[in-house]
Amino acid sequence: MTSLPVLVLLAALATEPAPESVREQRSFAVWTDPQLFFHGLGSGRADLAGSDISTYPLGIELGRQLGAHLLLSVGVSRVPFHDIEATQATLGGRWYFLTGTAAPYLGGEVGWKRETVDDTGGKTHSDLFAAVGPGVEVTFRSGFSLSTDLLLGPENHGDVRSDARTWYLSAWYRIGLGYRF
Repeated sequence: MTSLPVLVLLAALATEPAPESVREQRSFAVWTDPQLFFHGLGSGRADLAGSDISTYPLGIELGRQLGAHLLLSVGVSRVPFHDIEATQATLGGRWYFLTGTAAPYLGGEVGWKRETVDDTGGKTHSDLFAAVGPGVEVTFRSGFSLSTDLLLGPENHGDVRSDARTWYLSAWYRIGLGYRF
């Protein structure tokens, strides 16, 4: 038979608050997230999965953790290649399902992208997009973190060679290295 003091002790231990995660302790974050951009999935284009593929090697995001589950962010990515230049700006968020060291999340972004192609005589076009998808972030006590996600969503794409605009389903695959402070 269990005594009353043991039950009281077990109840006290069961209601002990869990220690704060690194996400809660360090609410500001900065990370770099090189990404692959798959434009126009299934549109009959010649590349992987019927889409055009771009690499955004230079990307940086700043984020603010609001509580244990929500992170809001702003980001800028750039393609600095000679024959094609692109800049992307985003507003995003993550909803973390767990608060531990490895936390899966649902991420989302809305953004704008501008692209210049040399063979068009310097013409530029702008695209608007929105994307959502799963990801995971692993945080370390030192404040460093690793993340990856795959976002899918609509993109309103303009052609630099004409005034035509088309809606496509596009994808973003990102790998991030960050620091929380």
